[in-house]
Amino acid sequence: MKRAMKIAAWRVLAAGAIALAGAQLAAAGGPYVIRDDYPAAGSNINRALLSSGVSFDKRYADLAADEQALVRSKYPALAAGDEPPYPKDGLTPVIRVMVHRQDRPDPGRVDVGVRVDPEGRAQSVAVYATPDPETAKVVAYALMGSDYKPAKCAGQACAGEYRFDFEFR
Repeated sequence: MKRAMKIAAWRVLAAGAIALAGAQLAAAGGPYVIRDDYPAAGSNINRALLSSGVSFDKRYADLAADEQALVRSKYPALAAGDEPPYPKDGLTPVIRVMVHRQDRPDPGRVDVGVRVDPEGRAQSVAVYATPDPETAKVVAYALMGSDYKPAKCAGQACAGEYRFDFEFR
């Protein structure tokens, strides 16, 4: 039963395009993939559950230049030297919390903004879109429990909003 719930939760994540910092995980996919633990019946291939143009397990500073550009592209107001807030240890810890707390949400878009202070602590969550209240709670819980690399404004740490955008299908 536990394995089935884990697989169902990963399928939830795979069913849609996850977006970081306001949709930086491209719906078209990318070179980073999370695969199902086991192949489907009649197959030897573990299905790709989630793909992204941004590495799941890297910190912002460790992302390649093109990955950072993809993240930054979702923040049009950022000046050339500025940086958005970003999960301190990458997306993997956030996904893990969500996988363990949610079975299968209703289809639809989840768009959540997390206000991050200059020390990298989550201060508040704003839910801009959600298919159901339980999904919003799970996403908010995962994001509020995370530490962040604070935004940078003119080379100094500053407050900012981290955007997390999902499409469940």
